[in-house]
Amino acid sequence: MSSEIVRLASGEVQAALEESDRRLDETMSLEARLAEELEHVKTENERVSLEQQKVDSRLSRLSSEIAKTKQIIANAQALLVNQEKAREQVMGELEELESRRQLIVGSIQEKDRALKEARHTVQDLVSLSVEDLRREILRRLELKRAEEIREVES
Repeated sequence: MSSEIVRLASGEVQAALEESDRRLDETMSLEARLAEELEHVKTENERVSLEQQKVDSRLSRLSSEIAKTKQIIANAQALLVNQEKAREQVMGELEELESRRQLIVGSIQEKDRALKEARHTVQDLVSLSVEDLRREILRRLELKRAEEIREVES
């Protein structure tokens, strides 16, 4: 029986050794796969890290461009305000010039009427005879004297 026990124990030991070898092979295979996956993960991590640096750089550049654009907009708005004020001032000057022009046009029209009346008077005087001229001058003198008398009386 002892030889049977030894044979059985030997078989069990042999089976345990085979199982241990099989598990060792599986473990080694798993370790190799995990080491390979770890290398892939490290490589992926490096790639993602580089991409993150690139994205960070782009974000920084875009943030700087946005700040510059905001400053340009602020400057443009300030310039617009100044231009609007200048436009309002020029519009006021234009209105003032238009008003002055209207006064000048009125003055020109008045002087033109006076000139036409003077021409008409001259034509009338030229067409009058010497006697008619004397009578007209006397009439005007009488009118002027009458005005002076009225002024003195009042």
